[in-house]
Amino acid sequence: MWHGRVSRELRGWHRVRRFTVPRWMIEEATRRRLAGDWRGACDAAGVDVALDLARIRRDHGAAVAAAVEDDVRHLAPDLLRWHLIGAAPATALRPVDVRLAGYGPMALRIRPRHPGTPSRRLELVFTERAGGAPQDVSPDRSHDQSQGLSQDLLQDLSQDRERWDSRHAGALLDRCGGYDGHLPFFTATGDRLPEAAWTDRERVIAAQDAGDWVRAWNVAGFDVRALQALVERGHWIERHLRESRPDLAQVRAAVGEIRTGRRDRVRVGLSGGNVLGFTAQLSVDADLRVSYPSAPVPQPDLPVVRAERVVDFDLVRLGLLPMEQLHPLVGDALFPGLAGLFEGPPDPVPDLAPVRVRCQGVWHVLGDGHHTGEEMRRELALRALGGAPLRGCFAARAGWRAPDAWTPKVLRLRRRDIVLHAVNGDAPAIAAWLDAGLDPHLRDHLGRTLLHLIAWLPDPEPVVTRLRHAGLDPRARDRAGRTPTQHAVAEGGTPQAIRALRELAS
Repeated sequence: MWHGRVSRELRGWHRVRRFTVPRWMIEEATRRRLAGDWRGACDAAGVDVALDLARIRRDHGAAVAAAVEDDVRHLAPDLLRWHLIGAAPATALRPVDVRLAGYGPMALRIRPRHPGTPSRRLELVFTERAGGAPQDVSPDRSHDQSQGLSQDLLQDLSQDRERWDSRHAGALLDRCGGYDGHLPFFTATGDRLPEAAWTDRERVIAAQDAGDWVRAWNVAGFDVRALQALVERGHWIERHLRESRPDLAQVRAAVGEIRTGRRDRVRVGLSGGNVLGFTAQLSVDADLRVSYPSAPVPQPDLPVVRAERVVDFDLVRLGLLPMEQLHPLVGDALFPGLAGLFEGPPDPVPDLAPVRVRCQGVWHVLGDGHHTGEEMRRELALRALGGAPLRGCFAARAGWRAPDAWTPKVLRLRRRDIVLHAVNGDAPAIAAWLDAGLDPHLRDHLGRTLLHLIAWLPDPEPVVTRLRHAGLDPRARDRAGRTPTQHAVAEGGTPQAIRALRELAS
């Protein structure tokens, strides 16, 4: 049993793991990376390359260019996407700007290609270390790198190469609090440790699962009396303390390092499970006394990315993700005794099971011939003339095709899955749903048709052809009054999708 609020956050992450980095993307990006085609690997993983090695060599010297080339050759862009794209809403991707590596005053960075849009396309740039304008950026590609974010979420992964560098992927085990070659609660081959074999590492996490933050910090050796006093007075920090997932072994290690440095305390970032990006900070001194600082610093010594446990560990530990569905590099790191057996998320299996609705006092199965086409047209016509609201089968069919109508929950979830596949550029998943018999005439809550939703597919032609044959209208407008082409241009659509939609509408 674990704390309910944390469970809800992690369930959101489980959905992210289903949709964000599909298996075909991992396989293709890995194949190209191992063949030495780092640019092709980036393209397969939805990353646009906006850097020029020749220009870097000319402007910054051969040594810097060689270092950058060495890093991009070992960049696993699918692994980076796995860790980077979190539980953001399907309407807009936060403009997170992440430094991967530094080279004197310059840095290799990753950021959304179209921030503020649903597009999950990323962009790899070489720019000033502090985050200036990247090479070859035209005005229409520039964006505010800090809009809507706390400073702690402008992440720096230069010390966390296990998140993106294939040479360091194995270090993820240590980042998850691993000891003696295995994760807490597990053996190296994925078997559960009996409670009798638990150490303080397991006991700390068990207390966090129960929402008992005081016991967790105490078992780890920290003095949190100052925080308890704040919480007793109703301070908002209590939510972060209860809902965050700090790796207290990492915090202790960071405190141990201050004795050899110039600092007298460590600032620790906490997310509090808040997907909107608001973080808190704690201050820990050399005697392990924890307090809430009156003046947070722009960048904590231990940012959230290092202070909190890697989410995959908790997903597997709490039974929310089968370990075999981990990214191969993540699985190999966390369960070294099973290395080579991980394949990533399974290919989607479209669920088009019959949908039952209550209609005219009895249960009907949609599409089983309970109503003729003439009946359906009559009900729709009466509704258009101001008649009674549609009910039963008539309402369910209309709800699939109209954003304002009632729709059974199973159909709403089905539609949600289609939208998530689309925004993540998963053309094979969309094709699989169509192959299974999906009614392509859907509209989502924003009034978008499937032609609107193919905006983010990197290879949309096969899907566009099928939708044309199904009779979808290339000039249909969403709630914002935009055609599929206009929507694709405004919402970060791929050049291939924009071109295909323009040709379809011409």
